Amino acid sequence: SLMVEKPQLKFKSPIDNSESHPFIPLLKEKPNALKPLSESLRLVDDDENNPSHYPHPYEYEIDHQEYSPEILQIREEIPSKSWDDSVPIWVDTSTELESMLEDLKNTKEIAVNLEHHDYRSYYGIVCLMQISTRERDYLVDTLKLRENLHILNEVFTNPSIVKVFHGAFMDIIWLQRDLGLYVVGLFDTYHASKAIGLPRHSLAYLLENFANFKTSKKYQLADWRIRPLSKPMTAYARADTHFLLNIYDQLRNKLIESNKLAGVLYESRNVAKRRFEYSKYRPLTPSSEVYSPIEKESPWKILMYQYNIPPEREVLVRELYQWRDLIARRDDESPRFVMPNQLLAALVAYTPTDVIGVVSLTNGVTEHVRQNAKLLANLIRDALRNIKNTNEEATPIPSSETKADGILLETISVPQIRDVMERFSVLCNSNISKSRAKPVTNSSILLGKILPREEHDIAYSKDGLPNKVKTEDIRIRAQNFKSALANLEDIIFEIEKPLVVPVKLEEIKTVDPASAPNHSPEIDNLDDLVVLKKKNIQKKQPAKEKGVTEKDAVDYSKIP
Repeated sequence: SLMVEKPQLKFKSPIDNSESHPFIPLLKEKPNALKPLSESLRLVDDDENNPSHYPHPYEYEIDHQEYSPEILQIREEIPSKSWDDSVPIWVDTSTELESMLEDLKNTKEIAVNLEHHDYRSYYGIVCLMQISTRERDYLVDTLKLRENLHILNEVFTNPSIVKVFHGAFMDIIWLQRDLGLYVVGLFDTYHASKAIGLPRHSLAYLLENFANFKTSKKYQLADWRIRPLSKPMTAYARADTHFLLNIYDQLRNKLIESNKLAGVLYESRNVAKRRFEYSKYRPLTPSSEVYSPIEKESPWKILMYQYNIPPEREVLVRELYQWRDLIARRDDESPRFVMPNQLLAALVAYTPTDVIGVVSLTNGVTEHVRQNAKLLANLIRDALRNIKNTNEEATPIPSSETKADGILLETISVPQIRDVMERFSVLCNSNISKSRAKPVTNSSILLGKILPREEHDIAYSKDGLPNKVKTEDIRIRAQNFKSALANLEDIIFEIEKPLVVPVKLEEIKTVDPASAPNHSPEIDNLDDLVVLKKKNIQKKQPAKEKGVTEKDAVDYSKIP
């Protein structure tokens, strides 16, 4: 990844990560329209949940155009063309693109897939488009033809041509964001596989079980910007669509037989209506209809949770997060390329406040961090000063009790209060007597909810008045109460402090250029989860008790 020249440098329209306006659809014309383009490109004013935005330009067409009648009929499946008897057609010139378009216009259904790269780009870039007809496989260079591919809308928005995708929820977003392409007449085999109750819903599973073709996961995270593609990468890309029309035949027939086709077409329409929006203009309430790269108001809080960073350091986490985001936008890099999450967490844990401290923190310090070491050291120093000032200004809740040695008791948390009350109940019911006793007050009655009821509790009659009780019973109760209070003096409480788990420096490694992550649709934006799985914090395993199996153990990592 470090060696590949960034294709963005050759794009005719420069990348704009400024978010100075809502996302504007890239449409130049609107084929197969029911509503004219001018009406579809009107800015919608903001309301309670949505900032101002441009609507999905084909939403009306997706909802109102009928699917091809042939999709509703059980038909004999058409076998895929022999894998070995043909080679995919590489398309990277406008002449080849127009030739492919003429071929696609004469089809009744096509299979489509995309390969995406999001490590050396802020929003990500579509690198390759695979399109298969019943006769041919095309591999389209979407880096070279980025500005030209909008002409495919003639086919992509034609409702009489079925577009078969697998798991199109991110493909739909990438098509409109980079290429100005929209899909009317989508059939999503992911939703079909769910509807007929298959045990797994991945494309690899469908290929293996419906086409007897096994793919390698090795190229799932490959760098698809590389040109020319290697033979294995070409084969992997081609396989994603080569068999998909035959799989579509089989799934469509099963859906019609089980009366589930309408539900799958409804879900497919919803996927096709998904709209891309810049994070700054996303709906205030997250919605499956709108995709934005950042969907939370304070996204750095997710990092704080994952790395167990205490709340008082939020100022520092936010400052580092926002600096990283700014640099990533400026240079069109992913935030994790500028500063991986582990490195950000390490800076928060060890707070180096000079250049040497920053650059020698780990051998995984990135070039961006190295070049900005002085700025980052000053940022950390200022944030620590702010944290200190905030802590000094905050007035602690004073305690009315002072221990014998004059140390003021610290504020006790809710779980500790519960613990105090449990111990208090036990002490109240132990027959410890002291010489002094005062008459019982209403407070002992109020504590009835916490203290277990004894024989000499004050009982109440139906009219709400207390029954007659012996004076001796009240005296014993009062003595127990006083002795319990006295015994609380001997209980030592420890206040738990929030704990920062320092990131092990040896775990932060420089990126191997050959294996730079580039997420597929299924795992897009889950970098943090992947990172967590890689963590290997050594803990001493307690000896297993007899009779306790692993099944009995609670997996606390699964608890929110």
